[in-house]
Amino acid sequence: MICPYCKKETDVNSRFCGNCGKFLDLPEIPAKNSAPKKNAKGIIITVLGGVFAAFVIFIVIGAMLSKSDFSDKSSTEEKEEVSPISKENFPEGENIITETTDKKQSKNVLTKDQVLGMLMDGEAYKGKKVEALPVKVFNIIGYSEGSGYQFQGYTDIFEKTAVLIVSDEKLSLQANDYVLVDGTVKGTHKGTNAFGGTVYNSVIYASKIQAGDFTILNPAVKTLEVNGTIEQSGLSVTLEKVELSENSTRLYLYIVNNTGMKAGVQDYGNYIVQNAKQYNDSGIISETIINPSMVTGTVQEAVLSS
Repeated sequence: MICPYCKKETDVNSRFCGNCGKFLDLPEIPAKNSAPKKNAKGIIITVLGGVFAAFVIFIVIGAMLSKSDFSDKSSTEEKEEVSPISKENFPEGENIITETTDKKQSKNVLTKDQVLGMLMDGEAYKGKKVEALPVKVFNIIGYSEGSGYQFQGYTDIFEKTAVLIVSDEKLSLQANDYVLVDGTVKGTHKGTNAFGGTVYNSVIYASKIQAGDFTILNPAVKTLEVNGTIEQSGLSVTLEKVELSENSTRLYLYIVNNTGMKAGVQDYGNYIVQNAKQYNDSGIISETIINPSMVTGTVQEAVLSS
């Protein structure tokens, strides 16, 4: 092969001229009458320039191949799920941030049936999650450093199953408050009741606590709007609606006293008839405080349930 620059024979497989060092893949330069003289410095710079250009091309191609390989891998492989952080690794009273995918979270959250099992044996469900667990507060233990804010509550309308809730926040709760709890099952706590007997409560470390009302333990499955009123001597009682749940019937009352004197509705001596069955006052619960001695010109709302 003849070099188009120095006009001397060189290796046909070489990319650089063995005589003048020119890059042979460049466009051909028209021949001149006499080839310019090249000193040693010019030859070294030319050769190094060609090597640097080849090195740059190699880097660019390598980067393109690496990017292509990464794209193919990410499109075919599933993303790794982030495992929830266990509170076991943290001191009691320290906050926890849990990151997880919806798929992982749904597997770790207890169903309604599993919650019943957890309440009986917290150790068996240790590390599992609860969401919107309904709790009626009955015993405030209080707050202490390292142990957090603790209280006990019932999780069923019959007030048979209690649970111990631990929160990092200092809450302002009272007995008979209703809350919804999100958290992690810690295990089982052994304690004594007021009579000296041994009791076991499942323990839940709360990540979120929301205020609720008496309906959370027994949600309505059907609501009947009534708005019927009975009035006697200026005292009127309006039955606004009836809620039917799995375990009870709730009556929503609106009471107005225009008698000119103190009057009201007693929360005893009442009865409810449902499905041809009569529920007397012994089976009726006043969900709200009913004032039997209302001052004239006042109103109150009340809820009775059976």
